[in-house]
Amino acid sequence: MKNDIKFQLIDPNIQYKGYWLSPAGKVIGIETDAFRTIWSLPTVFGLSRNNMEELYYKYDDEDNTINEIILDLLEKNWVLCLKKRKNWNLSVSFLNRRVADRIWEWVYNMLNSNLAEEDIFAQIKIHLYNENKTIKTFFSDVLTGDFVMGISSLSSKIRRFIERNMDYFLEEYINRNRRNNENSSD
Repeated sequence: MKNDIKFQLIDPNIQYKGYWLSPAGKVIGIETDAFRTIWSLPTVFGLSRNNMEELYYKYDDEDNTINEIILDLLEKNWVLCLKKRKNWNLSVSFLNRRVADRIWEWVYNMLNSNLAEEDIFAQIKIHLYNENKTIKTFFSDVLTGDFVMGISSLSSKIRRFIERNMDYFLEEYINRNRRNNENSSD
């Protein structure tokens, strides 16, 4: 995975409130709120400020405009990841293989890369807007691929990676957490 490309819009010195995951797999940090990120980087999202302003004039209401823009991005396979309290809330239009792969890659990187900031047992709620359904799962379930059972599947590339590496990764992560907990209790 080419993390330098995927995380080019991530500043390691900023504590983000969430992330947008693009259909191409890029990760865009959300500093304040999801729409302000879109407004400040419209071309990254395939939008223009003029089009967004025209939509505002259509509704003459900011909330409806923002809602339509965000739902349109979700329909185009964007994933919105927001941290609320201790849980991550992900919004997707539907959970197909490509979206499931991006969620898996994001969780993997949240635990194991320059985004490493999460506990493997942190809860995730995945809201499927087109199905009016919410899946409650954990980072650990996403890493093992269990979060998509009965709904979708992961690509063969990711399934092979899980089969080859996950036992080692989970053991390393649990040992690292154990060491951190022992050091923090001193």
